Amino acid sequence: MRGKILSKLASIRSEMGRAISAALMANPEERARRSLRMKKLSPAYLEKQKQSGLKPYGGHGVGHQETNSERILKAMFPEALYNFCVPTGKSSKRHQPHIYYLDFAWLEIKLDVEVDGYNHHTDNQRAKDQVRDQWLKEHGWLVLRFSNGDVLRDTTKVQKHIESIICKLKAIHPIP
Repeated sequence: MRGKILSKLASIRSEMGRAISAALMANPEERARRSLRMKKLSPAYLEKQKQSGLKPYGGHGVGHQETNSERILKAMFPEALYNFCVPTGKSSKRHQPHIYYLDFAWLEIKLDVEVDGYNHHTDNQRAKDQVRDQWLKEHGWLVLRFSNGDVLRDTTKVQKHIESIICKLKAIHPIP
């Protein structure tokens, strides 16, 4: 008798879940939002993006507009993936998968170039950047940081530095 009741409860729960999902997915905006979220989190999707050379995320990781410095580096290094998503395997305070957004990423040599605005000069943000950089370093990434001012004032110097690092890393990790 008890088994039948538990089975019936499971069936009702399942039907309720399907009804809620159907109601949510009837909203086109919600469906698109969830689809994009799942694609960004799927390792197969990330691998497909890596192979295709497409940029997996068009906006800035924290919702900011693209800066002039970022536009300059995008023009200089079109082969770099802009705002590439790297899942950390952790979860955020909202129980969402935690992701680092790399400003400019070269996947084959694991190079991350960050362009930091004024907010990166605060103690709180510096501490967050150190934790992020350490995690990336532990996972084989080299992180280069430049301020917006560096990119705007010394564009050629920044470009040569990045190109030099790319050449060195390609010598260490030959690309087939």
